[in-house]
Amino acid sequence: MCIVLTTEKVKKKTEFIAKNWPLKPVVSVPAVLGLSMEKRIVPRCNVIKALMSKGLLGTELPSMSSVLVRTDEVFLNKFVRKHDDKELVDELMAIFTRKEEKNR
Repeated sequence: MCIVLTTEKVKKKTEFIAKNWPLKPVVSVPAVLGLSMEKRIVPRCNVIKALMSKGLLGTELPSMSSVLVRTDEVFLNKFVRKHDDKELVDELMAIFTRKEEKNR
């Protein structure tokens, strides 16, 4: 699958993902390199960063596959909608839907 990707896209995605996870998961789940930066990788990583900054994920970073490979529905249920605080859920949804704006 990675053969159809340009070197530039692979490099850009790898560099961005490596800011959040070690490179080993990228090698273990190379399908993430085929995912959209704007539609999937950036918004989900921004949600995870927000949760980490609030201390809501503990010290363990969730697995890359649980964040990037799952469907939107599963991701939102696991990391956004599960919180009882409506303001927090609204904030996380706003982060999730801003997509490209956070990448600039």
